[in-house]
Amino acid sequence: LGGKVEDAKIQLRQVREDARKAFKVAIGAKLISENDQKQLENGIDDSLAQAQKQIEALAKDKESEIMKI
Repeated sequence: LGGKVEDAKIQLRQVREDARKAFKVAIGAKLISENDQKQLENGIDDSLAQAQKQIEALAKDKESEIMKI
């Protein structure tokens, strides 16, 4: 269970990194401003933090379920 939780967290970090790379390309192509980039990064960080909390809560629930058996 711990390995799967860590894998999910790694995937979330990879999504964040991919998004940041895409933002840099968009800035280079002048499709978005640096202010837009900051807003988008903050939004992604908030969403990923929420997703991590959900993953941790699900893992805790599953661990409790396993311990009952």
